[in-house]
Amino acid sequence: MLRQRCQHLYFLHAARLVGRVEDGEQIGSYIVHLTNSPVPLEIPIYYGRSVLDWHDDLKKSQGSKELKLAWTGENSAGKQTGQGIRLFVTSWNLAPGMEIESLDFVSAGRNAAPFLLGISYD
Repeated sequence: MLRQRCQHLYFLHAARLVGRVEDGEQIGSYIVHLTNSPVPLEIPIYYGRSVLDWHDDLKKSQGSKELKLAWTGENSAGKQTGQGIRLFVTSWNLAPGMEIESLDFVSAGRNAAPFLLGISYD
């Protein structure tokens, strides 16, 4: 249980491709359960708008203008293939003072596996 009041949520995440994925395809979602509402809020994760593959040519496909690059770097696997690694941030506005009961992270079972490194709020 979170039981936190907030106005904005921030997700630090990316995806790992395991096959072909269309730009704009929904690959997962965050389900936000609000304390005072029986209806959960779905925050969709779209490939190319929310995230891209984390291991890719950083100069290649930058996705849509909605996509926000949060961090770039490199690791040993990427150095061998000439690729970098990157993470993205998605922000979501809530009504002021909404209290979040809990959050679920759900994959859509597509050819891109989203992964989440952190969530923050204000």
